[in-house]
Amino acid sequence: MTESDPKIVEALRKRSERNNLLRELNMDVVSASAGRVTIALTPPPNSLNGRGFVHGGYLFSICDTACAFALLSHQDGRSEEHTSELQSRGLISY
Repeated sequence: MTESDPKIVEALRKRSERNNLLRELNMDVVSASAGRVTIALTPPPNSLNGRGFVHGGYLFSICDTACAFALLSHQDGRSEEHTSELQSRGLISY
């Protein structure tokens, strides 16, 4: 496993602090290195669906953020990142 880079962790945390949605997601960048990021979070009560599980939209936002942060960990500050494709499939059981 690659050792975490404190500079990347701090840069990603600062990016989170500047973004309203990312602050609402209630997450913390625990470790990061080039191409890798570990995010920890405690889902707030308003992220739960009607059955008491974490809402899929909340999870999808976390996944999208993790992908963006992994891309940003490679950035040189001169280019923009974007997610070209991210899919989610759900299974409903009754």
